[in-house]
Amino acid sequence: MTMLTTQNLVILLVGLADGEFDFQLKDVTIVIDGYTRFSAEEELFIESIQDRVARFVIGTYSDDNSLTAGSETIYISTSQMIGRFRSKFPVELRKMAFSLS
Repeated sequence: MTMLTTQNLVILLVGLADGEFDFQLKDVTIVIDGYTRFSAEEELFIESIQDRVARFVIGTYSDDNSLTAGSETIYISTSQMIGRFRSKFPVELRKMAFSLS
């Protein structure tokens, strides 16, 4: 497994910006599930690739209270991520129902 170094990330981001991977990515769906704390580099990668793929999905859990201003729940990092991403990307929130029965 090769580690993604800062130099490799820069090369990848330049290639994305130049459209080098557009053909390969046009039908790709990227799913990140259960992760809410992204580094600056990871957010830059998301910003660079999200509009070049068919779909970009981040699945996470939150409750209704955590999405209101001033909420202090265990899902605060999810709420903060959603707030940051709403200001940068087209965000579509979807509620998923589940049952424990």
